[in-house]
Amino acid sequence: MKYWFIPIWMILVIASVRAAEPLLVLQPDTEQVNLADYSHTWIDPAADTDWQHAYQRFLSGGFQSPDGQPANIGYTSSSLWVAVPIAARHQDSQPLSFDSVVSFDYPTIDWIDAWLLKDGRVIEQFQEGDRQPHPSQNEATFRPHLAMNFDYNDGSYILLSKLRSQGSVQAPMTLWEASRFYRELPAQNFIWGTFYGAIIFVLVFNLFLWVSTRRAIYPPYLLFVFSMSICVALLNGHSRLLLGQTISVHLVNWAPEFGILGFIGLILFTQGVLRTRQLGLMNRLLNISLLVNVVPVLVSPWISYRWISMFVLADLIWLLGLSLTTGALSLRRQRRVAVFYLTSWLPFLIAAMLFMTRNVGWLPVSPITQYALPAGLVMAVALLSLVIADSLKQAETSARDALDRERRALRALARNQEETTRQALRDPITGLPNKAQIAQFIDHIKSDAPLRLVIFRPDNLRELLNTLGESNVDQLTRSAAQRIESLPLHQYGAQVLNPGEPHPRRIAQVEGRNFLMILDNGPDGHPLAELAKAADAALNDAIALPGLDIAVQCRLGSSRLPEDGRTLGTLIRKAQVAVDQAINQNRLFMEYRADTDPYQPERLRLAYRLKQAIARNELELHYQPQRRLTDNHVYGVEALVRWPQADGAWIPPGEFIPIAERTGLMPALTDWVIQAACRASAQLSAAGWPMCVSINLCAGDLTRPNLPARLINTLAEHRLAPGSLAVEITESMLIDDWAPTVSNLEQLRQAGVRVSLDDFGTGYSSLSYLHALPIDCLKVDQQFVQQLQSSASAEVLVRSIVQLGKALGLDLVAEGVENEVTVQHLQRLGCGAIQGYWLAKPMPLEALQNWLTELADPSILPAAGQDSR
Repeated sequence: MKYWFIPIWMILVIASVRAAEPLLVLQPDTEQVNLADYSHTWIDPAADTDWQHAYQRFLSGGFQSPDGQPANIGYTSSSLWVAVPIAARHQDSQPLSFDSVVSFDYPTIDWIDAWLLKDGRVIEQFQEGDRQPHPSQNEATFRPHLAMNFDYNDGSYILLSKLRSQGSVQAPMTLWEASRFYRELPAQNFIWGTFYGAIIFVLVFNLFLWVSTRRAIYPPYLLFVFSMSICVALLNGHSRLLLGQTISVHLVNWAPEFGILGFIGLILFTQGVLRTRQLGLMNRLLNISLLVNVVPVLVSPWISYRWISMFVLADLIWLLGLSLTTGALSLRRQRRVAVFYLTSWLPFLIAAMLFMTRNVGWLPVSPITQYALPAGLVMAVALLSLVIADSLKQAETSARDALDRERRALRALARNQEETTRQALRDPITGLPNKAQIAQFIDHIKSDAPLRLVIFRPDNLRELLNTLGESNVDQLTRSAAQRIESLPLHQYGAQVLNPGEPHPRRIAQVEGRNFLMILDNGPDGHPLAELAKAADAALNDAIALPGLDIAVQCRLGSSRLPEDGRTLGTLIRKAQVAVDQAINQNRLFMEYRADTDPYQPERLRLAYRLKQAIARNELELHYQPQRRLTDNHVYGVEALVRWPQADGAWIPPGEFIPIAERTGLMPALTDWVIQAACRASAQLSAAGWPMCVSINLCAGDLTRPNLPARLINTLAEHRLAPGSLAVEITESMLIDDWAPTVSNLEQLRQAGVRVSLDDFGTGYSSLSYLHALPIDCLKVDQQFVQQLQSSASAEVLVRSIVQLGKALGLDLVAEGVENEVTVQHLQRLGCGAIQGYWLAKPMPLEALQNWLTELADPSILPAAGQDSR
């Protein structure tokens, strides 16, 4: 026991050190003491030390001495032990009794165990914290962990506390005189009650605004306010009071997740209120931040409270910089709402950052860090109302401006459409109403009052265009329209074609350069005749054009409403038909007549039937014999096409041949006639009557390049000599397309096919035709033949034709011979052959063969009648 004094010395040293450490001495006037200056701390990594071992460690100097700051170890799974030595001294020989309250002012501590020790014995024990199943007596207040009412008498005490939490572990502790503590509770409750009341009012009020206005800016705002309010309640330990103990226990460590939801609302609100789509890169960064904030919320059950809290702190720093930059860019673009935005969000983000840095232990607990978040939230909620109001005002202004622009655009569009409609109803050359406006006029006629549609057409328009050019003809058209409009058209019953417009017009321009009027249809046609004379007189004077004067003559045609139709197209078509007839008959005007209309629908149906009849071989050829007067020999026949019907009737050639010519069926009809004529010639030759069969060609046939080859090949198919077939043409065919006509005739002549000039004397009768045409025969027209007995001039004309033909070496055939006297007269004049009813009527091939068989001698009995051709 040589060194027995060493332990005693160590105990004395430790005792002297402990005596030198800070000691809280309670006095009667002590009302509030910050225990940071007296708190000894020890971090227990194992977190399983009981109070006895902790108390022994304190006595042995294992606790860290006070440093004037509240204990703050941040996020850890360790336990924090705090020991506060307290001494109570009597005064004036009177024992001291001190009623005190110790509050733990950090709200998110899950478990708090506290022991009040005197002389190493526990005289009082308390349990508190968010995870304690039983609330403390101060549950009804907004001050968290109002714990541990102690009564101190004379003596020395140790207040020993053990703090554990799944979140941050800090130990800001205050010792209060009990009455002072409870005097301050109403003020604290009023402040926090006002805060939560304002938040609830803002949420409910803006929820109603969103429901009523459906503005997209409200949901992000409501998400932010709601999430951050729950976050504040959780971080300040108010969840048990606001949400109840059961819900509070489950939500107490979810404050970071609610903070992230608030950040999501912040990002969405920023995008909406600042219209960041126009900011390019900033909008993309906000979208990335939105995605980054959604991920922790989804995976938070698998992330520790410490790490998600650190993420929230980093996220706050990032959003602070991003929000400042976005607001600054919007402000640079002169968006006034950016001023309110920066004013609202910047204080809140700074306050949230102060609060979170305190949570992780980077800043000490102080009123600034403790109340920064609710203060910043209140400021943000208050100022955000200005942001929303300004944003809605700007949106309303923009909408009003857009509506005004739309109204102006609609008015301009209406004016443009009105002008376009006016232009669409006007002829671009003359400015007169056009066909579209006339159609409107016709459509708006409600009564059945008789009207007459009149077409004015220049009869030499094509020649004028080819000669003068389009620009000069346009000027000519304008001048002609002005002259017609200068007439007193109302006196002729001309209707106003553009009612309701400031300048009434009674004349329109349709179908090229044709003029149109609509007249009251009087009881007779005198107004139309008078109008035609007046228009002719108005246009009789030449119209001056650059370098020349031109006179215009217009032909008039009319149709009637409703007799000739009720639609504009029908009325114009029929008036055009009347104009065509007026030009063809060299008359000033014509009225439409259905019985002379070559374009009737019945004629179209007839054309379709004719096409079928040709394809089905339903046509027939009738043959009229031709006899020479020198030897009374029947040397040939003329083939005439006939169309029999199922009921025994016949459609005359004068009806269907013009239709074939207009509808393009003539080539097919001519080919059919050639085939039928060749078959008949072959049949007659086989029966012992070889003779020439003549067929009639139309003007279109003469210009067909393949006609000679077609005809010659058909003769070869039937093994006929070329002289077995003859073609007949009329003088009227020779006016147009002279060169191809002569070429085809020469090819036929060279092949041996005979060519006859039919109806000679009724056409132009130019001697140059007789000199230039490759023909073999002249056929004297029947109108001269039948007047031989009654007209001296007819006799002179026939004699001249006969003498001319003989001089040119041509055969002569007289058509329309109907009596013996005419035959004798033709013999005296020297005519070579005859054809007519006196000899025989046209007949089918079988009847012709019977007629030839019965022909016993050259004397043929006359057959009375008239040629139906």
